[in-house]
Amino acid sequence: MSSRFKILILDFFVFFLALTLMLATRFPDSFAIQFYFHAKLFFVLFFIYALIFYSFELYEPVYFRFNKEFVGLSFSALTFSFFISLAYFYLARPFEATVLSPYSNFIIFFVFFIILFFIERKLIFQIINEVQKVVFIGGQNQLSNEIKKYLDENKHLGFCFENSTELPRQPADFLVISKTDHEINLPIPLPFSTNFFSVEQFYVYLFKKIPFQFLDRNEILEMVIKKPSPFFLFTKRIIDLVIGFSLSLFFVGLYPLFALGIKLSDPGPVLIKQKRLGQFGLDLEIYKFRTMKNGNGSDQERIFSFGQLLRKTHLDELPQSFNILGGQMSLVGPRIELKNVVEEFAKKIPHYKLKLLAKPGLTGWAQLHGYSSTLSEYEQKFSYDLYYLANRNLIFDLIIILKTIKEVVLKKGR
Repeated sequence: MSSRFKILILDFFVFFLALTLMLATRFPDSFAIQFYFHAKLFFVLFFIYALIFYSFELYEPVYFRFNKEFVGLSFSALTFSFFISLAYFYLARPFEATVLSPYSNFIIFFVFFIILFFIERKLIFQIINEVQKVVFIGGQNQLSNEIKKYLDENKHLGFCFENSTELPRQPADFLVISKTDHEINLPIPLPFSTNFFSVEQFYVYLFKKIPFQFLDRNEILEMVIKKPSPFFLFTKRIIDLVIGFSLSLFFVGLYPLFALGIKLSDPGPVLIKQKRLGQFGLDLEIYKFRTMKNGNGSDQERIFSFGQLLRKTHLDELPQSFNILGGQMSLVGPRIELKNVVEEFAKKIPHYKLKLLAKPGLTGWAQLHGYSSTLSEYEQKFSYDLYYLANRNLIFDLIIILKTIKEVVLKKGR
């Protein structure tokens, strides 16, 4: 059982322990009945908390240390969870009127949960000492060397590795086999259970992106050409409409304030119109709040201070909510690009136009991994776009949305 899963199970236990303590404190005479009424809604709430914690990277080994960075990130996740909980119970009240009335009961629960959460993490981090063994069998290449360098520089992730030309005698968590080798003889069945990966597969598992430079066209197409289920497309569209409408109202309400900030920073239009490429390469017009001064100079030099704030919080892209309502864009998808940018990089990056298979998104897996300006950075972003195309589903979309909120809350941006 991995450390991530152990911590998830412990979070589940702590979550319901906090609920038990709150109910035992507030309803000692009717505890069993109250627990029955509350358990259903709280089970769903735990699933929401787990998604939030995952999006804030609280299940990532890099944060399996009880330090200032972990505590700060945890409080950000818990604060966000608190307000999501209030919204959740407000929406659930018409259906479950007996639950958490008054709201002071929820406050008591949440205080218990915060205390137990930090006690749990403090204790588990002291006893977690799990190292996953990776054995590389066969020849080496650029990908395997990159993986080994990353694991060697990030020992806190809990991996150790060794090279071999044959099956190891001791159990290993991962056997990573180079596909360049003509044949590797392995006994069937193996003397121990393990996870088999090619170097390329392990790279995808570790970095959550697809190394398209090392795969042929058929391998890439096999990974990304997948017809999404009707349920996924329907649910995704409903989410787009609900959040797109909310963002549109947000845009209308904030427009006067943003217009004033832009006008005071630099004379010129408040909004700019750009032609981009949508799904399947169809032409698309979008609007953005202007964040740069008119005139010459590099893009970075022309960004004014209020524009930098809009970029950092991604609010400059708020007008694109109308494209989401119109169905030309989605909330989550590959980054929408200028037509000339797509044409330029399609000549330099193999299979670059595959990113046009999905509707472009206001946010996305690639957008979460920084801004791109150089060829190397565009290649990196494209590898994340391919990973999204290969793995898109409702849960992945929700995680991306929550990670985007985390980026905005922590004020990370361009």
